[in-house]
Amino acid sequence: MQQLSSFFPAALATPRRTGLLLSTALFLSNLVGARAQERPAPLFFQADVEASRAAAATPLATALFHAQALTLNVNGLRAALATAPLETQAGASPLVLALPLPNGSTGRFALREAPIMMPELAAQFPDIKTYTGIGLDDAAASVRLDLTPQGFHAQVLTGAGQSF
Repeated sequence: MQQLSSFFPAALATPRRTGLLLSTALFLSNLVGARAQERPAPLFFQADVEASRAAAATPLATALFHAQALTLNVNGLRAALATAPLETQAGASPLVLALPLPNGSTGRFALREAPIMMPELAAQFPDIKTYTGIGLDDAAASVRLDLTPQGFHAQVLTGAGQSF
């Protein structure tokens, strides 16, 4: 109890009040984290026959051993990413996005916009947006992604060495 009393005013340092404060803090932190995890993550990536045929006809097809051709709903993804809060906005709920994983399943990530260009350059190229996120299904995973006029790009780093 002595260590906790240095963090709280003397009037709040009673065991009962300290326990109440700690319980409230834990409840609130779990509630904020749970809000991001409970939201359904829309799916913008769809497997379809047309994408598979187009991918099979490319020179890369023979080099890709574990690949799945997907169609991306670019307009839907762009609209969703526009709602992601800036990484500097404390307390703002992140955007939850489901990304396809190499094993065919999806993984949910809590995303925030993370601009990497100087503001003057970003003003010249408003269609280039970059994002950062953390895994909700795999807490050790992190993602960096962008959506530009050149397409969608993502890199997922995992703690298990299965980055992609």
